Amino acid sequence: MRIEWMMALAIAIGVVGLIQLIKGIVKAKVPTWFWSVVSVASCVVFAFLIGGTEAPPISIGEMIVLALLAIAISQLGYEVIVQGIPALVQGLLNIVSGMPGITGPQGPQGVVGAIGAQGATGPTGPTGAQGAAGTPAP
Repeated sequence: MRIEWMMALAIAIGVVGLIQLIKGIVKAKVPTWFWSVVSVASCVVFAFLIGGTEAPPISIGEMIVLALLAIAISQLGYEVIVQGIPALVQGLLNIVSGMPGITGPQGPQGVVGAIGAQGATGPTGPTGAQGAAGTPAP
């Protein structure tokens, strides 16, 4: 029995991306369990569709293993990518905004204060440019 790791990874990433796209389109409040069912069903369907197009085609047993592997990767991938990265970025922003000298005119500004950009109509004049530490530019 061969295990198609790249195929399982591609299915999992595709399913997570597809579900996130659908979540962005559907603004109604949908229960969490529904998205889990959609994820599992999508992994199974894609595993059988993609597994059947292999040359030579993979067996039913290998398609089942591919589906199970894609389900596991998609669940882990969802937790790491969709939930973990935003939490990591927010943590980094909190660290950066708490550093001495990285504050804007109204207090900590996160990345805005750190990189110093306020936009075309910012508080420091027509260009809105801020200094590197978030202080008004001369």
